[in-house]
Amino acid sequence: MLADIDNEAFNALNSLEATVEINVDSEQESRVIFDSLSPELESSPSSRATMKMDREGSTLYLKIHARDAPSFRASLNSSIRWIILSLEMLNLLKS
Repeated sequence: MLADIDNEAFNALNSLEATVEINVDSEQESRVIFDSLSPELESSPSSRATMKMDREGSTLYLKIHARDAPSFRASLNSSIRWIILSLEMLNLLKS
């Protein structure tokens, strides 16, 4: 009986969606990150998840929609790695 309850709860989860707000130091940094990530977000290799990014001033908004939890987690992890890499490259250019 317990397995039936867990299975029903799992099947109730049809998709996941979240918007992540990322604040950076300047509008210029947000523009560079936005321009760097846009091609990656547009050419997602998975049909199980989509990512979109918007920018307002020094704030980036990353919207993730996924069919399942593993796809959501993979999309979130990938986008965070890309953002961290972009910030590291910007910091290298500043020094």
